[in-house]
Amino acid sequence: MFFSHEKMTNRSRGFIFGGSVVLANLMWPTPESSSQTLPSGTIDAPPMVIGDSESIGANTTLNVYDAGVVGNFFKVGLINETTLNTELNISGGEVGRNLTVYSGGVVNMSGGIIGRTPSILRGAEFHLSGGTVGELFRARYDSIFSMSGGYLGKSATITTGNTVNISGGEIDSSLQISDGEVNITGGIIGNGFDAFTTVNMSGGVVGDQFTAKTGKRVYFSGGEIGSSFLASAGSRVEISGGRVGNRFAAASGSNVYITGGTVGEDMLALSGSNVYISGGEIGIDFRIGSQIDRAANVWMSGGAIDIRLSVLNGSSFRLSGGTVGGGLYAHSGSNVEIVGGDFRLNRSDYAGSTIDPSLGSGLFSGRLQDGSVFIFRDTDHLNNVKLTRVALPEINLDPIVIDSANHGMPSGLSSGQTLTLKEGGVLGMNYAVFDAELHIEGGHLGDNAELAYSTVNISGGTVGKQMRALLGSTVNITGGVIGSDYSANAYSDTHISGGVIGGAFRAHSGSDVNISGGEFTGRFLALDDSHVRFFGSAFYVDGVLIDGLALGETVSIDQRNVELAGVLADGSDFSFMLNTESNNQNPADLFREDALITITLTQVLGDYNLNGTVDAADYTVWADNFGSTTNLAADGNGNGIIDAADYTVWQDNFGAGNASALSLLPIPEPGTLALLGLGLPMMLRRRAAA
Repeated sequence: MFFSHEKMTNRSRGFIFGGSVVLANLMWPTPESSSQTLPSGTIDAPPMVIGDSESIGANTTLNVYDAGVVGNFFKVGLINETTLNTELNISGGEVGRNLTVYSGGVVNMSGGIIGRTPSILRGAEFHLSGGTVGELFRARYDSIFSMSGGYLGKSATITTGNTVNISGGEIDSSLQISDGEVNITGGIIGNGFDAFTTVNMSGGVVGDQFTAKTGKRVYFSGGEIGSSFLASAGSRVEISGGRVGNRFAAASGSNVYITGGTVGEDMLALSGSNVYISGGEIGIDFRIGSQIDRAANVWMSGGAIDIRLSVLNGSSFRLSGGTVGGGLYAHSGSNVEIVGGDFRLNRSDYAGSTIDPSLGSGLFSGRLQDGSVFIFRDTDHLNNVKLTRVALPEINLDPIVIDSANHGMPSGLSSGQTLTLKEGGVLGMNYAVFDAELHIEGGHLGDNAELAYSTVNISGGTVGKQMRALLGSTVNITGGVIGSDYSANAYSDTHISGGVIGGAFRAHSGSDVNISGGEFTGRFLALDDSHVRFFGSAFYVDGVLIDGLALGETVSIDQRNVELAGVLADGSDFSFMLNTESNNQNPADLFREDALITITLTQVLGDYNLNGTVDAADYTVWADNFGSTTNLAADGNGNGIIDAADYTVWQDNFGAGNASALSLLPIPEPGTLALLGLGLPMMLRRRAAA
């Protein structure tokens, strides 16, 4: 084997530049020499076609347009020297692989294609606003890189040491950025982004498996980060906005500060990590410590954690503010401290310094240092939780209204408080109401609301999922939309006469649920020893009328694995399957054999003479008492006066009745209803004249 050459002008990093190399009697072309091969000035491609291994130098601009072609190994600038006014502008066409940009060279790319393995060397610049750049892009130390659009291929490495600005476009997977600083305000970065530098992110999207490397910092105030975000040992992550996906992990020695934004499910604080929560929301199944790596530390003074928070052996959790959903599990050997006051076991003051690990069916409640109300129950596992008493904010006993103009949301309601939520108002997740009144006329109440010894009236607005009516609570639902997984728990009363109940509804042992109206869009689960009462004008079992019911009579339904259907008191239809078995694989209604199910025949809307049907005789009752505020037999809408609205109730329900009475109802002659209606304007005129 031997080498020969026609001319050799330079050697650099093992490459031979200029001429050709004969290897084993075969001639191989090599990249051109470090001297400029294309003339100075402005060059347009097309019309010029530029082959492999060409280069431009000082005072030269190459413009590559649609259909333009530049070959492989193209060089912008010259090796071992800084060139001035050297630009490659790409708006279309194609540049081959192994593009190299030397010190002083500038690439502005708004379209077209660059092949794989481009290199931006020290002192060079690359600005990407459009087009496609191939994989294995390299921006070396002391170069400048910015991106506002376009596409950058996978496995790019940026080690500029300067500030990198990313405001748009898309970067494929396995990006690495080290040294300097990164500002992300837009665009998309694919999975596997390794940050060996400081990252400031206020917008855009970063994919799964983003890693803040050892000792580095991430400041996240907006945008979205995918799942499995890792704060490595010694790193610092500050989250003040945006959304972080599931499985965010704080590794040993990391420090995480959450002041806003949202963190997804399955967050993990590992051994030696420190997590400070003063705002924002964290999803379900947050785990502090692990079975192998233990002794993580979490301080919470604000914000909200969804259900199922676990504090493992050796780890610590200090709660002085914010809210925690159901399912706090303080494992044996953990250190959990609650800082606040007004501690109660059920309704009695609690003077102990730790929480008895066995609450039984009782409720442990109180207020945290920031005034937030909390309620723990038998589904929480509180092993020797320490109680630290501090001075608390004074309770505001004036009626509170939250709407679009008043956003001052109290952190739960405590003894003696009353709050009305109206259109435009919002109450956050984990909202706790203890010995207070809440009226929801509009707006939105967040997920995981808990109610104890309180009255809640819902006539409008929306309620999030997993609302829990606990011991001593009464919930009256006449309107609005209730989220999935409502739970009526022991010694609670739920009255439903309107509204929409979404998803699963659970009546637990010891609960009372009264249904006279409304719409159920999901399955109903009546567990052992619950009591569910239906009030309506007609009832059927497997399509067969339950006949002979007297008005106000209550009858138990003992059959199971049949359909119970009918017409509720508000005139809406209902149907439930009284199954004795149901599971997540085969979700269905569930009515346990030991659940008490009853039906009660009620007055039909518009049936003012109480004969079981809405007919012409009821019009006479209404007409005879029009304007009365004392004889309210025809007060169909319950507003305390017989008026035109009660005529509308009668008109809307004409012909309705309980099934027994309907069989005796004569069919009215054609035009009868219309003739009766003629009396309404005369009645109104007569009253007006009087």
